[in-house]
Amino acid sequence: MAKLDGESLGRETVHELLSDARRERLLAALLDAESESERATASATALARRVAAREREVAPDAVDDAALERVAVALVHHHLPRLDDHGIVDYDPQSHEVTPAENVDALEPFVGSLD
Repeated sequence: MAKLDGESLGRETVHELLSDARRERLLAALLDAESESERATASATALARRVAAREREVAPDAVDDAALERVAVALVHHHLPRLDDHGIVDYDPQSHEVTPAENVDALEPFVGSLD
């Protein structure tokens, strides 16, 4: 079981959170940030660009505006609030800023392994 803020996330919860490919790509984008500043706080738009790039297997700057918008809408209305509810990220819906929660690293071993 993964530990999060002193509480265990059950296997079922981890599987549920990572069973959606887009949400798993979102977590991978957070965990794979190239610098500490990218990982510390990111805008939902920046994360959407990285997720869309992963989905399309292109560089982030090659993501077109329509794809970026589709992914951004899904992230801000569904995936980020859900991860926030489980304490994986801190998501501010007003500023659209995303900060990994203190123990997001607890999910790292599971990202990409639940196929």
